[in-house]
Amino acid sequence: MDIYGLNPTLITERPKMIDFDEASEEERDEYFGMLEDWESKNPGYYFRANVWWWRPIWEFTCEMCEDILTEEDKQRGHYNEGYQYSAEKTQKIVDKLSAVIATNMHHQYDRDYKKQQEELPDSDCETCEGKGWKDASKQEDCHACNGKGTVSHFGKSYPFEPEVIEEWYEFLKNSGGFQIL
Repeated sequence: MDIYGLNPTLITERPKMIDFDEASEEERDEYFGMLEDWESKNPGYYFRANVWWWRPIWEFTCEMCEDILTEEDKQRGHYNEGYQYSAEKTQKIVDKLSAVIATNMHHQYDRDYKKQQEELPDSDCETCEGKGWKDASKQEDCHACNGKGTVSHFGKSYPFEPEVIEEWYEFLKNSGGFQIL
């Protein structure tokens, strides 16, 4: 997910855009390096998390801010369709997450989350239907489960780290509202 601040606090000036048609590979790399540096110095401009990381970040936010977010807010946060969260609502989220981080609740959430993930049972392999082979006549090991007949539960694909919540909080604090694209 690409999340952009609606009215971010900018500390430094954004690097000047280059002409990509005329720029060498080295100039492009230099530009992207400067852009990455600029984004890290201006944390309210942009926050990125692929879908595997985003789902737990958003679920955590929804759980901690259930009294702030409407059902629509919660649902729309799962999609990259341009839904916007106002500066006022974002400030309420920031205030709540500030208290959560100050009391290390995000670390406790992490421990609970990882414990729940560990307890998820393996699933029958869909490729071999839990039999451990791809082709019953050849008795070859299934390529998806290596012959085990089971695969790791899909829920284990979604990581969570407290430090990412701290980055998310820094983004929100400086975003002036946000939009998920």
